Amino acid sequence: MRPPARAWWVLLILGLAALAAGCAQEPAEGDGGSSSPERPEAAEPEQAPGPPQAREAGTERDVVRWAVDDVEHLVPGDATTRDELLVVSALFTPLTRVEAEGRARPGLALSWSADEDATRWRFELDPDARFHVPEEDGGPRAVTAEDVAFAWDRAAREGRAGFLLEDVRGYEAVAEGRRDALEGVQAVDERTLEVVLDRPHGQLDVLVSHPSLAPVPRERWQEDPDREQDRPVGNGPFVMAEPDAPEREIRVRAVDEPGRLQHSAVDEIFFHRLPPDDAYVAFQQERVHVAPVPSGALRSARARHGDLDRGDPGGVDLGRSPALTALGVRADGALDDPELRQAVSAAIDRQALVEALPDQGSVAADALLLPQLRAAEEGRCDHCSYAPFAARATLGSADVETLTLVIDDAPAHEPLVERLVADLAAVGVTLEVERRPYEAYWDAVRAGQGDLFRIGWRPEHLTGLDVLWPLLHSEGRWNHTGLQDDELDELLEDARGATNPLLRQRWLGDAEERAHEHAVVLPLLGEARPLVQSPEVEGLRPHPLGRFDLRTLALSPTVDADP
Repeated sequence: MRPPARAWWVLLILGLAALAAGCAQEPAEGDGGSSSPERPEAAEPEQAPGPPQAREAGTERDVVRWAVDDVEHLVPGDATTRDELLVVSALFTPLTRVEAEGRARPGLALSWSADEDATRWRFELDPDARFHVPEEDGGPRAVTAEDVAFAWDRAAREGRAGFLLEDVRGYEAVAEGRRDALEGVQAVDERTLEVVLDRPHGQLDVLVSHPSLAPVPRERWQEDPDREQDRPVGNGPFVMAEPDAPEREIRVRAVDEPGRLQHSAVDEIFFHRLPPDDAYVAFQQERVHVAPVPSGALRSARARHGDLDRGDPGGVDLGRSPALTALGVRADGALDDPELRQAVSAAIDRQALVEALPDQGSVAADALLLPQLRAAEEGRCDHCSYAPFAARATLGSADVETLTLVIDDAPAHEPLVERLVADLAAVGVTLEVERRPYEAYWDAVRAGQGDLFRIGWRPEHLTGLDVLWPLLHSEGRWNHTGLQDDELDELLEDARGATNPLLRQRWLGDAEERAHEHAVVLPLLGEARPLVQSPEVEGLRPHPLGRFDLRTLALSPTVDADP
């Protein structure tokens, strides 16, 4: 439970923060799946459609070949998948960048500040930042605050990633078509952007690091939006190298002009559009440098290529992410008592669920905030430990004999369903499963149908607020459990408005603890999104959200076998 008074630890944390600031030399600043049989390790891969051999010895240009699958949108505001955001991050630079530890660093903006209640922010843009407009269209031009405002207005009005702006004043009016521009986004001058929020947010500098919030050249979009969709002009470290993005590959080349933000270590990147199975075969045949590891092939890939975290060149990056698979539980249904919901959680053997999945690299989740989003090891939920005898006693004493699970009908969910049915049967509860097409499934969830429903949640930023607020706050967009808790709301609001990271983590920890007591969202699994990379590839720094700073990407020199 939340302690009645927090004054003592607030003063302690503020004191420690002041001491640290005095000593520091630098200021601290959706879902789905697939399965396939595991590949036999000794078998030679068959030829798959794709690019030629990745790199030949003695080539003068460094060209990295990267296999991607789910790429339809190439511009900010529209990109949402991991592969789309990867390509967009090559072509565009947002206001800030966020490293793996979660702190905001300069991107397009060199500095930023917030008022006392974190509702009004100002971002000062880099005067050297340029859109890489082709010479035939006038050549490079400066990026201005109006370009950022235009891009955000467009994202809120018609973009698939417009939800990232929902805290900006006037978002609802633009999203609903009642206004064309966000009231809370203003270009004070060419280099200064002011953002006004409807409620405090102490991590706006982290939120604006999202690739889908990067600027676009407004006059080019106003002249020919179709052209910009097909061959976007951005301000990132790479530019489109072809008149249009071909069906089979997207080729980008490093920016030649000097500039503060342009520091690419490779000449070109070919993003080859290949399904995961074909991409992995192409990697084994040395026709791509980086590829996803398809479901069912992780164990053999690690045995054959090794793990990156061992320090060896090349290998598998497991891609541990804060994405969560969980069960939502209706707070006002058959399990209206938190003890009953906790008993359902204790009845689930999470480790057996991991083992039942087809070699996907998932891990058992014992908290709502996975390790990538927490500052300390504390926060695990007690009821996430497998305790079937206690669960049977609690559920039996309350005469809970039948429960209903609503889930979408994707075949990839069947191992989860089978495990849940078996685990609940072991404690005397029959689980009735209602499988529905995806949209019908969400309609049923929103309507409050079923006792349990599946949640697949992927945070967009490295902050626990991206999990706890939407799923558990009374006003959370994805709170479909019926939970209403003023104390939990207050904790989340305190964390949201905090600019001090130590205070924020403390409040988030308290909020997570209280959420575990309610047990309306039961964590089951953490996700892995593994990639395998060639020993030639250097400088790829793994990021929990699956994003990469492609400026650091490099190829090691190729040495001929014969002198």
